Amino acid sequence: MKNNMNTKQTNRFSAKKTGFVKLFLKRGLASLLMLTTLLVWQCKKDNYKGEIVGLCPKVISTNPANLEQNVVVNKRVSATFNEAMDPATINGSSFILEEGPNRITGTVTYSGVTATFTPAKELAINTLYTGTITTAARNPLKTAIEQNYVWTFRTGIIADTIKPIVISTDPQNNEKDVVLNKIISATFSEIMDPVTINNSTFLLNEGANAIAGVVNYSGVSATFTPSAQLTANTLYTGTIKTGAKDASGNAIAADYIWSFTTGSALDTIRPTVISTIPTDNAVNVPLNNSITATFSEAMDPTSITAASFIVNDGINPIAGIVSYNGITATFKPTSNLVSGKTYLATITTVAKDLAGNTMLNNYFWNFSTGNAPVVISTDPANFAMNVPLNKVIKATFSKPMDPLTINNTTFTLKEGSNIISGAVTYTGIVASFKPTLALSAGKTYTATITTGAKDLSGVSIVSNYIWTFTTAINPIVVSTDPANNAIGVPLNKVITASFSDIMDPTTISNSTFLLKQGANVISGTVTYTGVTASFNPSSNLLPGTLYTATITTGAKNLLGNSLASDYVWSFTTANAPTVILTDPLNNATNVKVNKIISATFSVQMDANTITTSTFLLKEGANSITGVVNYSGTKATFTPSANLLPNTKYTATITTGAKDLAGTPLGSDYVWSFTTTGPSGPGLVDLDCVADYVVIAGSTVTNTGATIVDGDLGLSPGSAVSGFPPGTVINGSLRINDSKTNAAKLCLTTAYNDAAGRTTDVIVVSDGQLGGKTFAPGLYKSAPGSFAITGSDFTVDAKGNADAVWIFQMPSSTLTVGNGLKVTLLNGAQAKNIFWQVGTSATIGTTAEMKGNILADQSITLKTGAVLLGRALTRIAAVTLDNNAVTKP
Repeated sequence: MKNNMNTKQTNRFSAKKTGFVKLFLKRGLASLLMLTTLLVWQCKKDNYKGEIVGLCPKVISTNPANLEQNVVVNKRVSATFNEAMDPATINGSSFILEEGPNRITGTVTYSGVTATFTPAKELAINTLYTGTITTAARNPLKTAIEQNYVWTFRTGIIADTIKPIVISTDPQNNEKDVVLNKIISATFSEIMDPVTINNSTFLLNEGANAIAGVVNYSGVSATFTPSAQLTANTLYTGTIKTGAKDASGNAIAADYIWSFTTGSALDTIRPTVISTIPTDNAVNVPLNNSITATFSEAMDPTSITAASFIVNDGINPIAGIVSYNGITATFKPTSNLVSGKTYLATITTVAKDLAGNTMLNNYFWNFSTGNAPVVISTDPANFAMNVPLNKVIKATFSKPMDPLTINNTTFTLKEGSNIISGAVTYTGIVASFKPTLALSAGKTYTATITTGAKDLSGVSIVSNYIWTFTTAINPIVVSTDPANNAIGVPLNKVITASFSDIMDPTTISNSTFLLKQGANVISGTVTYTGVTASFNPSSNLLPGTLYTATITTGAKNLLGNSLASDYVWSFTTANAPTVILTDPLNNATNVKVNKIISATFSVQMDANTITTSTFLLKEGANSITGVVNYSGTKATFTPSANLLPNTKYTATITTGAKDLAGTPLGSDYVWSFTTTGPSGPGLVDLDCVADYVVIAGSTVTNTGATIVDGDLGLSPGSAVSGFPPGTVINGSLRINDSKTNAAKLCLTTAYNDAAGRTTDVIVVSDGQLGGKTFAPGLYKSAPGSFAITGSDFTVDAKGNADAVWIFQMPSSTLTVGNGLKVTLLNGAQAKNIFWQVGTSATIGTTAEMKGNILADQSITLKTGAVLLGRALTRIAAVTLDNNAVTKP
C-alpha cells in the first residue's frame, strides 16, 4: 500500500538529479501532474493556423494489431484513439482499408474513442491488407493526428462464426447490498464492436421502469453509469441485448439478463494501487516487459486509458496500448524499452472504481531496464498459425550474443514432449533452428531460448523465452470460378480454382487440373499464379452443356502437402446466342449495290463486341471496308462504297460477338449473296411524251389493220391517214392539241438528253448489232448508223431489272433487217432501251423491235413489223403498215 505518496515519492525522487524531479520538489504533485500532462499531451504541430492546440490525438491501438496474422475474413477493422474525436471527421476519407493498390469499400462508424471499418464483403483469404487513419481525423478542437497512422495485417482462411458471451458482471447475478452509486459492468468473452454497445443493448431496469444512464465500452468491458443514485433496498435487472456484436459482426446468442439488490449505503472508499510489475525501483527489467498496476478493487474499465496510465522516459512519454482485466491495468509499450533507462509510471486520478470514486492521489513508481539481452522478436511469431512445414525457426536478440552459448542446449524445439532434432546456427543477432526433417502438418510446436544464452559480456537472458506456433494443414480449394452448380457459364470461360495456400506450381498441370464433359476429357492449358490455378480450354465450350472440373490430390503446396481428397465441382454453360435473320438472305440475288447488310440475333448482344472485327464482308479473299453499328438485337454493315455489280459477297459474324452475359456465338455465322447486274446509264426522262406510242412532226400514214396501244399524236402537222382501218386502243388520236404540242417539246428534251450523253461511252466500231449480245450501257456507232442485219440482237440485263441501254446514232440511220428481232434476256425491259436516231429509222418486214425510237426525221415500220416500244419523231413522218405498236 502506498497511500502516503507525497513523503515517500519525495524522498525517492530527491535522489533523481533531473530537471523533472526538481520541478516536482519545487511545485509539488499538482505542478508535476500539470507539467506531465502538458508534456505528454500538448500537440506540437504549428502548421494549423488558427486552431486551438490542446490534447494531441493519436491512434493507440488497432484491431487487428499491426502485423497480425491469420485474421478472420469477416473481421471488422477498428482503431482506438487516446481521446474522443470529432465524429464528423471519422469517415471514408480518414479511415481507409486497402489491398495493394485496391481500396476496399465499406462503412465507417465511430463510438466512444473507437472507429470501426466494416468491409462491404468478406476479406480475401491469405491476403495482406493495409489500414490507414489519415490526418483528416480530428478531435473536437479541430486538432488533427500528427501524421497518417498505417498498419498491416494478413488474413487467414476462415471466418469468425463464434458468438460472443458475457463472462462476468459486476454486480454479480443475485448479489445483495450493492452500493447505491454503483457503476454496472459486463465483461465479454472477446472484443466487441463498440458501435453496438449503447443504451439500446445495455439496459438497466427497476421492474418495468428503465433507468437512465450512460453506456461506455473499453477493452472487453461495457459499463452503465446511472444518471442518478440507485434506490436503496431495490431489485434491479441488467440486460445485454442480442444487438451487441463482436468485431466480426457475431451477435450474442440470446439476451443476457442478471439481477441484483441494492443495500442502503454508498461506496465512498477510494481505490488504491496495491501492486505493480515491475515493482517500484525494480532494476534489470526486460526490454519487452509490459507494465501492470493492480488495484484494491474492480475499476471502471472505461477510466483505464492512456489518460490514466502513463509511462515516461524522463519527460518524454512513451507510446503504448492500455488494457484492463479483472483488477489489473496493463501498459504494453508499442516498441521495446531501451536498455539502461529509468522509466516513471503513473496511475492518475482519472482512474475510478465502479462507484465512481477516484484515487486520492496520482500513484507513481519507477523502474530501470537492465543491460541483459532479451529476445525481441521471433519467426514464426508467438501463436502464429499455418506455419510452413519447412520453416526455419528464428529468434532475434536485443544485442550480439556469445555464439558458443547459442546451441541445441539453449535453443530447443518440441512437439508436445517430443524433442525435435535440428541444426542451430547464429549470425549477427539472429539464432536459427533448422529442423532435420520437415515439421508435421497441423501440429503445435514450442520453441525455447534458455537462460544459458549469454551476451558477449557473459550476461544471460533474465528468464527462458518460450513461444509456440502451429503448422499448416493440408491445402484446400477455397473457391472456384464458375462456382459449383453455376449455370449460364460463358462458352469462352477460363476455369479457375483458388487454394488456401501457395501451391507448388510444378504440381498444377493437366494431370491435376481436369475438365470433362461426361467421359470426354477437354483439352486446355493450365497455368498457376498467386494462389489461383486456371484452365483455359483449347476451344469454346459447347452451349447448354454440363461440365465437371477436378483438382486431384496430386496438387501440393510448397511444403509438399497434398489436398486431402480430389476436389470436384460442376457447372452448365449458357445457351449460345444465334443469328436468326439476315438481310440479304443467304444466297439472295439481284441485291442492290448500295445495300446495307444486317444480321438480327436471338438475344441482345454486347454492343462492344459488334465491330468490324466480328462483322466481316468479303468479295472472294478481299475484305470490304465499312461501318458497323448495333441497336436492339440488330447489327448493320454499311459498305464504304457501292458494291460491285453482278458479284458474289460473303458476310460473317464471328464468335467474337457475345451476348450481355459474355457468351459468344457457338460458331461463326456465314452467308452469301449476289449483287444485281450492271445498271448502265441513267434513264432518259420522257416526261410528258411518255403517254404517246406514236408521235410525228409532219404526217402519220397507215396501211392495213395497224393497232396502236397508247396515244397517237401529230404536231405541228395536220394529216393523219389510215385510221381506220388502223385503230388506237388504250389512248386517243390527238392532232395539234395542247397535250400533243407539250409532248412534242418533251420529246425534243428527251432526244437532246439521249444524244448528249458522253460518260462511259462504248464505241461500236462497225455499227453492226446483229448476232451480238450487249450488257447495259451507252453505245455509239463509229460510222454513225446502227444496223441489225443477218442475225437477231440481244440485250442482257444480268438480273438487273432497272438496267438501261442507250444507242446513239447522232447523224445517221437505224436499220432492222426483215424478220429479225431484238431479244430481252435476264430481266431486260423494253422501256429501258433508247434508240437515238440522227435521221431516220427503218424496221424491216415482220421484224420484232424493242425500245423507244427517238428519231430526228422519220420512222418507217414495214409490213407486219412489231414494235414493243415507241415510235417518236421530231420533224417528219411516221409510216405504218399493218403493224402492232405497244407501249412498254
